[in-house]
Amino acid sequence: MGKISYENKARIETLRKLGFGYQTIVAKFPEKGWKLCSVKAICKGVDERGSALSNVTKARSRSAENSTNRGPC
Repeated sequence: MGKISYENKARIETLRKLGFGYQTIVAKFPEKGWKLCSVKAICKGVDERGSALSNVTKARSRSAENSTNRGPC
């Protein structure tokens, strides 16, 4: 079994937000061949961050700068 695809992570995230446990999610999709530990890790990310799809980093924009956090200019 390879990596879990973006679409499947989104599916797992949706099911988790609907209240499904990771064992139930694995049992619902036996044809996918997901390992329990992989689904558990994705569910943990959903519980902690609110999303399983957090590959995008949140950079601080220049508009977020103000006089207190800028350098000495």
